[in-house]
Amino acid sequence: YSRGGVAAAAAGQLVLLICAPRPWPRGKALAVAIAVAGLAAYASWDGIGAARRFAQSPAQDRSITNRLAIMRAAPRMMVDAPRGWGPGRAGWAYAQWYQDPSTRYEYRTLVNSHMTWLVEAGWAGRCAYLFGTLATLALCWPRPGGSAVPLAIWAACLVAALFSSTLESPPLWLLPGV
Repeated sequence: YSRGGVAAAAAGQLVLLICAPRPWPRGKALAVAIAVAGLAAYASWDGIGAARRFAQSPAQDRSITNRLAIMRAAPRMMVDAPRGWGPGRAGWAYAQWYQDPSTRYEYRTLVNSHMTWLVEAGWAGRCAYLFGTLATLALCWPRPGGSAVPLAIWAACLVAALFSSTLESPPLWLLPGV
């Protein structure tokens, strides 16, 4: 019942909706309706706990509260370490130097692939990462008569990485890589 997974799936669907030729053929409109209905059903189905997770406020869910605190600290972490914290050290650095002293959680990553890599790399690596991401999106941008599927896959991948450390899992690079 991953909220990030639903957001990633919605991002991919949104790209396909925006890039779909108009007027929509009947089959395409039906496929979109089924996809949207499936996402809505998943998000609201209480049988897997998703509805409870989506209904929680940041005050009720430590996961949200902790992520927001990490997101607030990430820019300061980058400024404080212009050469980066080093591979695999972002979570340690956050817990050691930036976490509220009244809470003591240990982190392996910053619970967001993008922030983790940007904090671990120096400014040259950060710029290269941003340039590479933007270049990839530009290469996937649908041309006239082309498909929006590559852009939708990358959008879903990049949105999923906002919510967890998905990009460190090699099997999850298979579909975007293709």
